[in-house]
Amino acid sequence: FAETMRRLLWLCLVLSSAYSELCNVKDFGAKGDGVTLDSVAINKAVAHPSCSIVVFADGKFLTGSIRILKSHKTLYIDETATIIGAPQGKDLYDHYIPNPWHMYQDFGHNHWRDALIYAINVTDITITGKGLINGRKLHGGGPIPQGDGDKLIGLQSCSHVTISNLRLTGSGHFALLATNIDYLNLLNLHVRPHRDGFDIVSCRHVKVYDCNIQFGGDDSLVFKSDFSLGRVLDTYNVHVKNCITGSNGTTGLEFGSETVGDFYDYVIEDHIVTEGGDAAIGMAIMDGSRVHHITYRNITAYNVTSPFQLYIGARGNHPKSVGRRIGQIHDVTFEDIRVHRCFDNYRGRNWTASLDGQGKNTSFKISGEHPVGPQIKFSRVDLAHCSAGGGDPIHIPSPTLPPHEPLHWFKIGPRPSYGFFLRNVVGIQFDQLSLGWLKPDQRPAVFLQNAADVTFTTLSAARGKQVAFDIAIGKNVSGLKIVTSPGITSKHVE
Repeated sequence: FAETMRRLLWLCLVLSSAYSELCNVKDFGAKGDGVTLDSVAINKAVAHPSCSIVVFADGKFLTGSIRILKSHKTLYIDETATIIGAPQGKDLYDHYIPNPWHMYQDFGHNHWRDALIYAINVTDITITGKGLINGRKLHGGGPIPQGDGDKLIGLQSCSHVTISNLRLTGSGHFALLATNIDYLNLLNLHVRPHRDGFDIVSCRHVKVYDCNIQFGGDDSLVFKSDFSLGRVLDTYNVHVKNCITGSNGTTGLEFGSETVGDFYDYVIEDHIVTEGGDAAIGMAIMDGSRVHHITYRNITAYNVTSPFQLYIGARGNHPKSVGRRIGQIHDVTFEDIRVHRCFDNYRGRNWTASLDGQGKNTSFKISGEHPVGPQIKFSRVDLAHCSAGGGDPIHIPSPTLPPHEPLHWFKIGPRPSYGFFLRNVVGIQFDQLSLGWLKPDQRPAVFLQNAADVTFTTLSAARGKQVAFDIAIGKNVSGLKIVTSPGITSKHVE
């Protein structure tokens, strides 16, 4: 069997390189019995200069940190193999290095060596096969003791990395933390995270195809840019296609909230969100990022607290030397979006879809307006069976509005409309938008304040018996257009 597998792997993986060497970790002393600690044998195989392809087959391999410290390496985890994370509290994971920039992001984002598998400053790395990586009892958050682990895979400052065809579970804080990676391919991965699924931080040229990431308690698939490497790094040229994500804690598809560098040239398409404790699609731009030229296309979501949350704050998690920056969100397109049953199964929450820019705030010394927009386009968006409903009529005049929190995007509170809440926005276009509820709601469908140049074309909206209009117009609204939307009415409420 071993010789047959050797030949098959050689044909499949090494056909293009006559100089590659395939090594089985058992030939280096690994037992694969699920009891013996195999860390030393595995790392001998990975570090061996002749081993380009390191094979795990026919066993359960108990191990601490697996180090990929040389370029041009492949870990092949056969469908007959499981990599199991070693117990905590026994100094079996590599010690993390103190990060001088640790104060600008949480503990987990500051370290990579405390992973079950990690790679730093290498190129041409592949982790593949049809096997299982099970972190078992990795920590779900930090700080953690030296010698313990808190993530399945940690990647930092690498290029040309592919992870494919595997099953990942027992992931601790992260199934994958990838920071400052060029050309990252995540393909056909089945992930059941404990907390975060994929945190893709300050990466360029990324493909996420055919991945299933569900049931974690925090970010499912999230794009971030933090200050963990001591500099501002942009993230761009990202394509997500044909994936399924879900989080019972936060958001199914998220930007932020670590948002120091800019984000641009993204396409996210043919995607399903199965749950979102905060939202289906979110942007929490808290640290100065400029987010632009992002396209969401053909997205279906259900069991989410809210369909959309686009928020600009003024937290500023970076050194003062970077300069005071307030983020921007513009040139974002949402096409063919369907969201059903907007209700958080775990906490019983239902939030209105919100676009909420950062306005003037003397307490935080924010003198100007920093709206969401322009060129935010929603086309063919179906929220007709989204809102959980049950809202009470708004107060007229002076409806009660949730505060805009510069430091905490998730502390927004109830909104005075059930469909969309638009505050501090400019240049928002809706075309073929359907709004409705699961049970009657006495709030209007839309509320606007500090809004300029908002257009609704072909809007349809359910209306409760106690409300006589669909769009509530608050203070400082200009350039509102309602086109080819029979029966839709608006009213000034302040």
